[in-house]
Amino acid sequence: MQEAIFGEFYYHSPLQSLSAFDSKQLQDLLAQIDTQRHSGYFVGYVHYHALSASKSTTPIAYFTQFAKRQTYTPKPLENMVFYPQIDTPIDFNTYAAQFKAIQKSFEDGECAQVNLTLPLHLKTHTTPRAIFEQVLRNQHTPYCAFLPSPFETILSFSPELFFDVDYGKQSIRVKPMKGTIARGITPEQDAHNREFLQSDPKNRHENTMVVDLFAQELAQIAHNIEVTKLCEVEAHPTLFQMTSTLVGTLKNPQLLPLLQAIFPSSSVTGEPKQKSMRLIEDLEKHDRGVYCGAIGVVDAHQALFNVPIRTMCAPAQSQTYTLCVGSGVTQASQLESEYQECYLKSFFILPKMEFSLIETMLVRHLEICHRDLHAQRLKNSARYFNFTYDRWLEHYQPTQDGILRLEWHKDGSHSLEYSPLEPPKSTKLLLAPKPLDPHNDFLTHKTTYTPWYESARAQIQEGLCFDVLYYTSEGKLTEGARSNLILELEGQLYTPKFGTGLLKGVGVTRLVEAGRCTPKELSLEDLKRADKIYATNAIRGMVELRLDTPML
Repeated sequence: MQEAIFGEFYYHSPLQSLSAFDSKQLQDLLAQIDTQRHSGYFVGYVHYHALSASKSTTPIAYFTQFAKRQTYTPKPLENMVFYPQIDTPIDFNTYAAQFKAIQKSFEDGECAQVNLTLPLHLKTHTTPRAIFEQVLRNQHTPYCAFLPSPFETILSFSPELFFDVDYGKQSIRVKPMKGTIARGITPEQDAHNREFLQSDPKNRHENTMVVDLFAQELAQIAHNIEVTKLCEVEAHPTLFQMTSTLVGTLKNPQLLPLLQAIFPSSSVTGEPKQKSMRLIEDLEKHDRGVYCGAIGVVDAHQALFNVPIRTMCAPAQSQTYTLCVGSGVTQASQLESEYQECYLKSFFILPKMEFSLIETMLVRHLEICHRDLHAQRLKNSARYFNFTYDRWLEHYQPTQDGILRLEWHKDGSHSLEYSPLEPPKSTKLLLAPKPLDPHNDFLTHKTTYTPWYESARAQIQEGLCFDVLYYTSEGKLTEGARSNLILELEGQLYTPKFGTGLLKGVGVTRLVEAGRCTPKELSLEDLKRADKIYATNAIRGMVELRLDTPML
């Protein structure tokens, strides 16, 4: 890694990287960190199955030794850009079958508690650092981590401390987290939920069970073990969590015996630990990877690691992240509430904002032009953003001709606005004053959230131009603030290639499907040499424009 963030520090100036692909190599890696921790900072991760892993194709542990660190200050967030499409391969029926198998293990006396998880797949156009800094607004914890390794990108927003070793005092502190409830909408509901979690027998039982497990494990490597805090409730932006704290004096401060005693954390496995881990392996069809393993930093004074819950992982160069979520299942657990708790733990990734979907349509002779394309786009965006959707638009009968603007809200309600179709006030095309970052999940959808286009649309409204054309920092053309671009080059019509950074408009879709226009990568140089320049949208069709801004 060239850089990393853990907790309150940004690490840079890498010296070397260490990786392990099986459990034997892991032992060597940990021994090397023990030996060299006095020189710099070792930042990295250990996968959940690392202690028992046979040969893996990707590292089960990876650390980079950095020479320097400085206080990390997140950049001010200009716009929200991360809003992924969320899918899961585990449906409710599959989860229910796994839950039933766990309940049978309780009836048979094999287990008393099992941590059952499921994976969510998050598809996004956003860059890893932008995701990290946006989600920090919702979930800024003392143990957050940004680890862009050559093998996988890890974004952790875990609030849970796994262990904190103070080498000077030869002491260890662990702080298992078990017990969750959503924050309330009102102060009264918030207080009620906190009190419920604090006194709920099921959550207290789960938490004390994990405390007992940790006490037994710590006894292998430490003296003077003490529970200093039991069943405390911590407040986080979207939920309350119950934690307890144990401390002890280490017999041996080396990392390998420490991990052999307490890894992975009992808060994410079950009781008894080994039996519950075997049952988890039988039931869960996904590899937990770093999820529920450990992420942290080791230096001359301290070894500080989190339990990687609330953690997103993606293979290097991939735009699909996996976010695993789970809950501790006991004999008192209810299927529906456990399933809902899993999803509750994923809400922190989404921006706290309200917006609606938009379709702007042309009505002629009381018929919506290209209704099928508008309806399909609305349906696709509703599915992407998890908006309630029905087939209302497919059957709606307009009451007047002109421009019909539909706003579709998250709960499935909608609002309509009619306006007359008037001639455009200008045929000028202006070039945006600065590049637009195309790595933005909102750009491929038509929504009310478009702060990057507001100044351009004000110019359009004032009649200063027909549209403002945007481009990337690499000089690739994207779209206008209200239309798609078409260039005529050597007698052929071309439009910027669909994908990241632009909306697939209804007007240009019609032209492409009819074979009249070809999508391809277009640049500012292409704009300069174009024979003709057009804009197209669902309202105006194709409009020839003249570029009125000096080329960059």
